[in-house]
Amino acid sequence: MTFSVRDEIGRIRFRGADETAESGTSPAGAPVHCELGPGSGLSHADIEQIVALAGLAGRLPDPARQSAMAFVEHSGRKYKVLAYASAAAAHQRFTLLGRTGDLFAACLGRVENCLVHEFVEGSGEVGNSRLGDDIGSFLADLAGFAVEPMHEPDFEAWSRTLAEKGIFLRRTIGTLRRYIAASLVKPVRWDLEYLDAVPKNFVYAGKRRLICVDSKHLYPGPQGVSLAKLYSNIGEYCRREDYMAIRNVYQNRVRDNRLDDPAYFEFLLLFYSLFFLVANAGQFSWKMNVENGMNRIRRRTVLGIIGTSRSIRLLEGLWWSAAFDWFWVSKLPRRALRYALRRAGGGKGIKKR
Repeated sequence: MTFSVRDEIGRIRFRGADETAESGTSPAGAPVHCELGPGSGLSHADIEQIVALAGLAGRLPDPARQSAMAFVEHSGRKYKVLAYASAAAAHQRFTLLGRTGDLFAACLGRVENCLVHEFVEGSGEVGNSRLGDDIGSFLADLAGFAVEPMHEPDFEAWSRTLAEKGIFLRRTIGTLRRYIAASLVKPVRWDLEYLDAVPKNFVYAGKRRLICVDSKHLYPGPQGVSLAKLYSNIGEYCRREDYMAIRNVYQNRVRDNRLDDPAYFEFLLLFYSLFFLVANAGQFSWKMNVENGMNRIRRRTVLGIIGTSRSIRLLEGLWWSAAFDWFWVSKLPRRALRYALRRAGGGKGIKKR
């Protein structure tokens, strides 16, 4: 499997899928200008008009985000329009969402680099006692979509990225490689996973059906990694009883899962942290990665899991903190200039660039 992060989802190979049956591509393999989702009830002209109203066609999203978003109304209905970095990235996401049935808010069509989603009216009902069970069922349904696995060469590509982009010292990368090789000795099942399965991303709509309204964190991964963010943020994104309800339903519905194996669950936590470290390393400058507070937390998680020595953890922490402090100090002259100009201008200030 050629697996990458962020907008490379179109490279997923589903087990048993006919790879020649993909729709929405020209004979040369390039995405066509406009595609309609099944049962959308819209015409090509409707989809193009909705995207035109959003004003996002051809517009690239902010570098710090995966997509740009706008809400528009057309013929009495409300739609959410997302703009991706390219038409190919949008087509990949459109194809993937077409596989998942009604688990996510319907993707009604694509125009160039934009996707048109239905706007779902509903309530998250965080206090709903059913919510944990229903999210667990949602994740179990996704686990039914088996994909081709990652292999050691794929992880090796991740390791090279982390080394080349300065996310870890090379000695740490060696320890990471050995840990991953040991973790892959036992078979790992791979399927579709949702890496942001927090209650705020779900609503009840229609006949009390739970729908996920934010699909950008739908990716292939090792079975059960959807639980990593919930587990790591108990008390912030969900209560412990909510997490246990989600996990129990998931375990009851997904046969032969390995969640009770401490070593395997540790591997899931590692994969989750590595996934976003690699994504950010490939997308942003080293300065932006150092200043990203979540990257600091993910680095600590990885260093703890792979068993680095205390001296290496100390060294990793010191040089990362030193870089952070240097970047912060380097901003002081600009901040002082802005402050002086703001005082000189009577407190109105100037726009930050």
